[in-house]
Amino acid sequence: MAEAGEQVAGVCLIRVVSLPGKKRVGYVSWLMSDPAFRGQGVAQRLVDTATNYLESLGCHEICTMVEGYNTASSNRFFRVGYRRLSGSDLLRAWGVIHTLVLWWKTHFFFAPGHFFWVKGCVPKEAGRYGAVHTIFFHGLLCTAIALFRGEMFGMSPPEHGFAWFFPATVAATLLFSLRHGVLRYVGGLKRSECVYRPWSGGVGITIITALLGYVFPLPGGLYPRLQEWSTAHYTARFGRAAMVYTMLLTALLWLSSFSMVSFPTVFLQQTAGFFLFMGIPLLLFDTVFACAPFAGFTARRLYDWHRGIWGVCALCGLATFFFL
Repeated sequence: MAEAGEQVAGVCLIRVVSLPGKKRVGYVSWLMSDPAFRGQGVAQRLVDTATNYLESLGCHEICTMVEGYNTASSNRFFRVGYRRLSGSDLLRAWGVIHTLVLWWKTHFFFAPGHFFWVKGCVPKEAGRYGAVHTIFFHGLLCTAIALFRGEMFGMSPPEHGFAWFFPATVAATLLFSLRHGVLRYVGGLKRSECVYRPWSGGVGITIITALLGYVFPLPGGLYPRLQEWSTAHYTARFGRAAMVYTMLLTALLWLSSFSMVSFPTVFLQQTAGFFLFMGIPLLLFDTVFACAPFAGFTARRLYDWHRGIWGVCALCGLATFFFL
């Protein structure tokens, strides 16, 4: 806790997470400073003190969890040696069991759009196949949900139910390619400047939602390659791109809904069905939920850029969700 006279200027909560095999990892679970003291280095001093204290307890690796666009927080950790690690980085460094236990104990399973920042591990360059893994995961997930439900937008399963995997994967490819393509090119985000990062956080929400017969999409996002950067620098570019993307997706979802039955082949009808199945909830989160823990979706980019445009997009998302 940081104090200024008799006032509490900031608070930082830390703990030691015990993993199998007597492995201990320091965890900075919460950091907050009083708005009246912001800009005075209070939060940075709290991060420094918390890190030093956890190291004094014998924690050779210390981690925290930060939403991908919350650069005010992530930059503070970067300055004292923390680095953003992907899910595959953690799996390589700590193994499957340790990683999954850590994710469970830190609630990372329920934090879409968040990333682990770790001091004591070196990240690799973002992989080239993160988008492929995201598409494959959603294709497989939607196939399993469709088989569990026994139908998909009124269509009965094929003779071999797993044959749904191909149209589901094609639909996921179209949906996420549309999302990332529009965000990249409308936002003017060059490949040398921004990179796609899949979301490992939020898988718990996806699993629970799937058990109920629905899908909670984890599309990942585009982020600058730099470890330290400022969200404010990209606000207008992200906002304009998010507006174009959400309007285009809204139009395509309504078009798919009205024209699906007229498609000439069963495969195209199935693809359109899966496109709607994944696209409708994705549009909802990408237009409506601009607050934690869903701030990684594009709704927050719209909200930060222009509140009025965010409101219009949110109404479109709600109308699509309730009436399609």
